[in-house]
Amino acid sequence: MSFDARHVADTFVFVAGKIIAKNRYVFAAHDEELLAKEKYRTHLLLYEDGIWSELASFNWQSVGLTIAVKEPLQILVLGRDGQVGIFEGKPSQSKLETKRPIGPMRGITTIGSTAYAYGMKRDVFRRVTSTTWQPFDSGMKAALPTKGKIDVSAIIRDGIKNMGGINSISQVPGGAVHAFGMRGEIWKLLKTTWKRVDSPTNVMLQDSTPRNDGTVWVCGQLGTLISGSDNRWKNETYSGPEGLDFRAIAEFKEQIYLADGHSLRVLVKDELKAVEMDDQLVPSSDLDASRSEILSVAGKEVIVGDGKGWKNLLE
Repeated sequence: MSFDARHVADTFVFVAGKIIAKNRYVFAAHDEELLAKEKYRTHLLLYEDGIWSELASFNWQSVGLTIAVKEPLQILVLGRDGQVGIFEGKPSQSKLETKRPIGPMRGITTIGSTAYAYGMKRDVFRRVTSTTWQPFDSGMKAALPTKGKIDVSAIIRDGIKNMGGINSISQVPGGAVHAFGMRGEIWKLLKTTWKRVDSPTNVMLQDSTPRNDGTVWVCGQLGTLISGSDNRWKNETYSGPEGLDFRAIAEFKEQIYLADGHSLRVLVKDELKAVEMDDQLVPSSDLDASRSEILSVAGKEVIVGDGKGWKNLLE
């Protein structure tokens, strides 16, 4: 089923988008009419050479998507409560966990040939087959005592004190995998176990992007921007608007782009500048970049840039 751009703009609220190739993108979006009634239906949409079409729909709330394989195309859509929508020529569904409630989940990404899903309570899962996932949170959660009397009150107190969640996972180019989340937490993956490393901040970290210089840059609330790798992380300083709650970050042509839900910004040297179209701020809450393009998505906005100009895919 194909749509024109006006129908897409009038019908859907976008959650996230990914670049498949130049002029070919995939999106997770909610049905706006149902959303107004506090109901959810996720639509997996494809934009290709000016044509919008629907690949699949799922009757739950989505929080992100990832391209697991580009050829043949395989897309994974993550639901808030651990649902996974799969598209590989045709749609199907699975779950991260079938024996217990999890989440709310926050995101999904592919590193190398492996997909990871992550969320609150430091729920992390790794995909092991096309439809099955395994918990992958070793080291992040305290194990229950196996001997002696269990002090339930103490366990609850410790759980509240150490409460956390994962909002992003990235790999240092050619190096270690890291996870980032609440209260500034940073975790480094050592084979199959996570180890917490010192962080220069205690505010929530929301998204991360690997850079060509061998570091990972991470954004968060209150204008937080940090960089580093392995066990060394530092705050990045810049001039410009202060206190923006950054939601997404991407590197494109050696520049850092940041989205705060209300606007799209670019870091030029050490100055944070607004991206505008027709003298208006560009709303943005999700970003993806390739070598030739950067894709910016907000609830009712989808634009793509090539470093020279911007194109609105909903016009």
